[in-house]
Amino acid sequence: MTHYFKTSDALRRIRRIACFLFITLLSAPAFAAVPTATAVSIGGTPALGEVLTGLYTYDDVDGDLEGTSTFRWLRDGALIATTPTYTVVAADQGTTIVFEVTPIALTGENPGAAVQSIGVVIAANVPPTATGVSISGTPALGQLLTGVYTYADADGDFEGASTFRWLRNGAQIATTPTYTVVAADQGTTIRFEVRPVALTGATPGAAVQSIGVLIA
Repeated sequence: MTHYFKTSDALRRIRRIACFLFITLLSAPAFAAVPTATAVSIGGTPALGEVLTGLYTYDDVDGDLEGTSTFRWLRDGALIATTPTYTVVAADQGTTIVFEVTPIALTGENPGAAVQSIGVVIAANVPPTATGVSISGTPALGQLLTGVYTYADADGDFEGASTFRWLRNGAQIATTPTYTVVAADQGTTIRFEVRPVALTGATPGAAVQSIGVLIA
């Protein structure tokens, strides 16, 4: 037996299904979004003793205000701090520092995805230098000669126990900051040499010699 459906019956069934689907969609819970952090970067000068600040923009499409977002500072991938700012220490020199933030909303869905900044390289500590190396005093028998030089360190490291050498025609004759001319020096050339040593940081620096002085 063949059954025939009226068009009006089919339309009524379609309307009932559509109505059911519409009501189901309306009653379904809305999915809340987690917060986001964008424009993550590091502010400040990447150098020893300087304060770096983690920068980012917080956003939440549901309008949830920011709660206690969490932070991480990484040195070559290793955790070194969990504060919004970080002060560069000696151990950071020559490494890459990264700031990371995980956005957390005061209400609603949490947490958002952790986002990292581009790394910044902390300038490496450099050895000290000695400039203006010279000999002060009269180059004659029995006279006291003094080694003169200017110590400098780009990182501000104070001078430690710099080392000295006095050379007679290239051969070492003393390791003190001053030297008294003896008979064996007459007719020879005397030079003063200093190797700068820093109290902290990279050390020693390169040895530097003065111009030679002829002993009468």
